[in-house]
Amino acid sequence: MTKTVRLITRWVAGAVVGGSVGLIVAGCAQAPAPTAPGKFTTAGTFRLVANAYPKTSGECGGLNDFADVKDGLTVRVADQLNTSDVIATGTLTGGHYADQACVWYFTVADIPADHNVYTIMVGQSTAEEVTKDEMQHSVTLTDGRLRS
Repeated sequence: MTKTVRLITRWVAGAVVGGSVGLIVAGCAQAPAPTAPGKFTTAGTFRLVANAYPKTSGECGGLNDFADVKDGLTVRVADQLNTSDVIATGTLTGGHYADQACVWYFTVADIPADHNVYTIMVGQSTAEEVTKDEMQHSVTLTDGRLRS
């Protein structure tokens, strides 16, 4: 191994040990896929206050009517008038305990823009009507209900 390669190896190892992991990992992250014409992407948070429990690992889980809420749960967007017509999906990710609540994040891409009102569904207990304007910004659902 040449001197230059050893120095680079030591620098990378030192950066990882020294706490610069975020810089190295950030360079590897993929950008979100572009949205198709006539469609949009929404992002938001799903918070459980009354029906949640933090796990010892720092993750969270839902209780009672929200027992199915966990990382990987499908977030469904449907036509307002026909909730069985799911038009786009995403997933809950990053479940963690913060500010006395369990919090997850979601992104739903490729939502057809030709509706004025949508129904967003998380798990078996949440079906909330959301306007196009709200969907095109940030959606926050707390205990299954829309919060501005």
